[in-house]
Amino acid sequence: MHNMYLGTARHVVSIWKDRGILGNADFDIIQTRIDSMLVPIKIGRLPHKISSKFSELTADQWRNWTNIYSLYALKGILPERDYRCWTIFVEVSIILSQSSLSYHEILLADTKLIEFYKMFED
Repeated sequence: MHNMYLGTARHVVSIWKDRGILGNADFDIIQTRIDSMLVPIKIGRLPHKISSKFSELTADQWRNWTNIYSLYALKGILPERDYRCWTIFVEVSIILSQSSLSYHEILLADTKLIEFYKMFED
């Protein structure tokens, strides 16, 4: 779990920030979208001021960001190709976050993870 979220997810967001794909105005929109979401209490809220706290998220908070918040928060902000690439990562994350996996789910996650890495590499 730590590699998936503290490694890959954080790295991808870091690249978006470094390349100017996500700027300060984008983080304000993302924060507004996150604040508008109603999620069960057991999931937990992400820290306020996400633009300054992204690097300080725990693995659990990165998982929640990835699986619950990110697709809604990033829609229309990321370029289409980056959004599609991220969607594949989210699909893999949701599969691998389950408490138990079938053989089919493991193969699906493997296939999609390879697809994500190839798309991200380009």
